[in-house]
Amino acid sequence: MERTQEQVRSAAEMTRALARGIMPVGPSPGAFRQALEQFAHNLTETTGLCCTVHASDDFDTVQPEVGNHVYRIMQEATTNAIRHGKATEIQIILQASDTHYSMAISDNGRGMDVQPASKQHIGMGLQSMRTRARAIGAVIELLHNPQGGCDVLLKWPVSPRGILYDETD
Repeated sequence: MERTQEQVRSAAEMTRALARGIMPVGPSPGAFRQALEQFAHNLTETTGLCCTVHASDDFDTVQPEVGNHVYRIMQEATTNAIRHGKATEIQIILQASDTHYSMAISDNGRGMDVQPASKQHIGMGLQSMRTRARAIGAVIELLHNPQGGCDVLLKWPVSPRGILYDETD
């Protein structure tokens, strides 16, 4: 009986781990910020680069559906910074106002020519980021950082009702 209970606990933990991979932001208060902080910690531990999260709020009201899209945008931006930009440091900065949340992902890599990227979809990663941003009513912008690297800026409404549209898409 004890062995069966242990197997059930083990199976439940494996199921939870799998679900976290599919839907990293859960429904509990603070889950959004915790998921981003855990991602940064894991990235630092596994790659040796320095990835930090700075947040001006607890972000308890970010809905899981929205948080999962933002998480995947952040994940793609950091992957691009490492793979294409050869970044060694990444900062994720979250800010909140009464009507909008924003996230800036800045790296110290080689950067990229953001002009062609902002006018056309040059890769599946950037296309995915734009599609996810539109799905949550967000505006996404890629900027060349004069100190080196690239900045990915995302701004989305606190409430899913006040949807923003980027007129350049």
